[in-house]
Amino acid sequence: MAQLPHFNPDIDKDGILPNSIQDFRDKIHEADSVLICTPEYVFSLPGSLKNAIEWTVSTTLFSHKPVAIITAAASGEKAHESLLLIMKTIEAKLSPQSQLLISGGKSKINSTGEITDPATLNKIKELISDFTKALIEAKRS
Repeated sequence: MAQLPHFNPDIDKDGILPNSIQDFRDKIHEADSVLICTPEYVFSLPGSLKNAIEWTVSTTLFSHKPVAIITAAASGEKAHESLLLIMKTIEAKLSPQSQLLISGGKSKINSTGEITDPATLNKIKELISDFTKALIEAKRS
């Protein structure tokens, strides 16, 4: 994401994209699913994540693609709501089981980044398990 230029719809119209954008889009296209984990900054998504998603808006890359979302922050509600709205707008396939909001995130990890809160760890494991099962079922059908 750090290699992506700022979103500019005029560049997107020309059909000749910078390599970083094309590579990013290709990775999403090739993926069976996408897991997005994000913090919240100033009650919103980090600018780099929003910028990356904006480079996919003119495509159908996320249309019906399974997506899981984890938002971890002090509160996280606004960023989580915003990301859900964006993903629904670009037709990502979301389910209630593929969404997790972790409020008070800093209090649930130690200094090395390990999750120390058993309830949070269980919720993450459940999300990954449910998301994996849904992907396996989708591939079978």
